[in-house]
Amino acid sequence: RRRAEQRERVTETSSCRTLLRSVAREEVARLELERRRAVHRQLEERGGRVEELLFARQRLRALRREAQEEARLAIEAMRSEVSKQAVASAYSPEKLRQQAERLLGAEGGLCISTPSSLFEGRSAPSARSSAASSPRVGQAQP
Repeated sequence: RRRAEQRERVTETSSCRTLLRSVAREEVARLELERRRAVHRQLEERGGRVEELLFARQRLRALRREAQEEARLAIEAMRSEVSKQAVASAYSPEKLRQQAERLLGAEGGLCISTPSSLFEGRSAPSARSSAASSPRVGQAQP
């Protein structure tokens, strides 16, 4: 009889432990699933933000390229005008300033104070120096 009671207790304890283990496994699985869902939600949120940031970055890059291209074209036009004036020996800072305002003012935003700032550190040619350095039509070169 004692052995039977002991067997019964062992069986009961064993089944209780088994039940506790299965409950603990279920709890661990539930917590793991909950954690995975939370991580998935966070990734979705961050993914949306990352896409927004990438789109904004591409848009800003395109705007920068447009502005650079506009500036390049304006500088090219100004250099061309300076060259024309130098060849004609009629360098006019006021005429250059007006052309710069016309070119850059219409394009919305680039601001320069003087036409010489378009030459990236080089000084603008003057009528005197260009006339001395370039021969006129009909003059012989030394």
